[in-house]
Amino acid sequence: MKPRFSLVIATLGRVEQLRALFKSIVRQSYSNFEIILVDQNQRGMLDKLVSEFSSLNIHHHVVAFRGAARARNYGLEHSLGEFIFFPDDDCEFVNDILQDVDEYFKANPSVSVCAGRCIERDGSDSVIQFSGSASYLTLDDHAGKFVEATMFFRRDAITRVLFDEQLGVGTFHGAEEGRDVVIRMLKEGFSIYYDPRFKVYHPNKIRDYSNLDELRRVFTYRCGFSRLCVKHRLHRELGKRLLMVTCYIPYAAVVDRRKARYYSAELLGLLAGVVIP
Repeated sequence: MKPRFSLVIATLGRVEQLRALFKSIVRQSYSNFEIILVDQNQRGMLDKLVSEFSSLNIHHHVVAFRGAARARNYGLEHSLGEFIFFPDDDCEFVNDILQDVDEYFKANPSVSVCAGRCIERDGSDSVIQFSGSASYLTLDDHAGKFVEATMFFRRDAITRVLFDEQLGVGTFHGAEEGRDVVIRMLKEGFSIYYDPRFKVYHPNKIRDYSNLDELRRVFTYRCGFSRLCVKHRLHRELGKRLLMVTCYIPYAAVVDRRKARYYSAELLGLLAGVVIP
């Protein structure tokens, strides 16, 4: 019998966070699922961990490529579930989310995608500030209503659209693959519903303006943002961000040079994302 859900997990460089995710899956009362683990680490790194959770239906794929979007597409190709979920490898399931989402899809057969919230341990929003009320997403109103790690897809919807492998972590344009999927799905006429009752724990990244890795991250993320804006002709949104960052840098250079360096890296990313395909 085919599983109802396929949990496609792309992972790189994390063991303890992945263990915590598996533990949260074990705590679910719902059991009609498979796990497609797309392992981008050196061969053998996760073998012990996978063996530790032999009670879970884990299909372990070690791949030679890097990139979150490509890994998700690969995992989707090797999945069997009617519904596909792409949890980040550092998130955890909250409450009985698989049971709750399954009941939602049964009651709402016309909805193609269901999205929820990322939260901190105390229940506050994480990653982004989420809307407090449930609603359908539209092209003009979808901000604050999704991140990739909280989106459950019907198979026919996500297999028709797929992730853009030129976007996301592990590529030069290192972000916005989730929003790209949302925009293309809405243009195709798929129905996407956001409900803040569906929660996934995801730790918030603490911004450190003096950290070199943080500078690299904001550069690649903004490369992704610019590529998304060019791809979907979001010229006003891109221009607004460029203007804001450009105006802020001289002020930051006076009051906090660390922030000036950070936003300079962001500005370079915004520009590079436009000129580098």
